[in-house]
Amino acid sequence: MLITAVANIALLITAVHITRRLSQSLPRKGAIVIILWASLAFILSYTPESIIWFIQAGDGNLPPWFILVAAYCLPINILCNPVIYILSNRRFKNFVLERLRRTVTDGSRTSS
Repeated sequence: MLITAVANIALLITAVHITRRLSQSLPRKGAIVIILWASLAFILSYTPESIIWFIQAGDGNLPPWFILVAAYCLPINILCNPVIYILSNRRFKNFVLERLRRTVTDGSRTSS
């Protein structure tokens, strides 16, 4: 887990440096921005859990609220990824909206 976090931080720093060097018209910039946001979501979601591991390796004295916050932070990564892709990719956004329309339409047909 620690190796993954360090790799994501390195990826995040590299993406920031590359983004600064690229021009606005370069097509790959969108992919770099997606990687940047996905890495940030990963880091934010797993940082509290990593802190818990380090503290429990020592004296293990943690307030219960921190453990609860860490548990609620874990799904951030899973929840943020679809939002990032919807905001950055028009085709993916259209696909998701079409699926939601079908689900709502099919649900209203079966309930009546």
